[in-house]
Amino acid sequence: MLAHFALLKQKLKYANQVNLYADNDSGIKLAVGAVFNDWIARNKLYAFQISVEKTGCAQYLDEDASKRLREVRANLKKENPEITNEGIKKALGEAQLSNRVRVGNAKSEWIINPNSKSRLAMMMPLGDVKRMNPKLVASLLANASLHGVDNWFQILSRHINLLERSVTSATNAKRWNAYAGYNPEWMVKLIEIKRVYFNYCMTNERTIKRTIKRNFKGNNKPKPTTPAMRLGLTRKHYTAEDLLSFSLDKERIDEVYRNKTEHLPSFLSNRF
Repeated sequence: MLAHFALLKQKLKYANQVNLYADNDSGIKLAVGAVFNDWIARNKLYAFQISVEKTGCAQYLDEDASKRLREVRANLKKENPEITNEGIKKALGEAQLSNRVRVGNAKSEWIINPNSKSRLAMMMPLGDVKRMNPKLVASLLANASLHGVDNWFQILSRHINLLERSVTSATNAKRWNAYAGYNPEWMVKLIEIKRVYFNYCMTNERTIKRTIKRNFKGNNKPKPTTPAMRLGLTRKHYTAEDLLSFSLDKERIDEVYRNKTEHLPSFLSNRF
């Protein structure tokens, strides 16, 4: 894990600011603190651990806390009748920043999500809260999510048999790895192939179809795009055949050809 975060730090060294949402894991907490200690100290990295609960965060909001949040909400609407729901969420998150709580016997202080219906229950800053921008932290709390990571893990476990979760035997109730691979090297290769295919070939067409009825009207339906297209890495939707038939030598020859024709008169460039 330390090596993973060290590589991530190298990749992100030119970023002005990084927001990191991590799972509630003690190993992640130690690794982030060890690798990104200097970034956290100068607020280049805002790192948070997130605790997700199926029942939401209602169990962490007692009557006093709920009453206080209702009063804050009422005052916000009274002072600014035109405030949006997004603005209210950020203001409530900022109010929770100064009312952090300890859960159980742990010494860590958590920011309880003011939205009791959210599955995101708590968020813990990894760093000195007093040196953080409270408005920025409140905004990050409102947008915090582990959905992207969880979705990627689900895709890997469902599409690659070697990464499937262990199953329970019907005879002795013991758990065993039905499809487990014995050589981790092959898992790394399969994950890399899936990563490239996911980023350059898989589109969000299903998501668009699922939300089109309530979000889009008329001819405003967006065109399906791949993650690489949405990140601006490419303008083209690639197929598996494009990836399998890719040739670096061919790309270099095409580049030389383009450079030659760009500097020739139009009546000559057609001959090449």
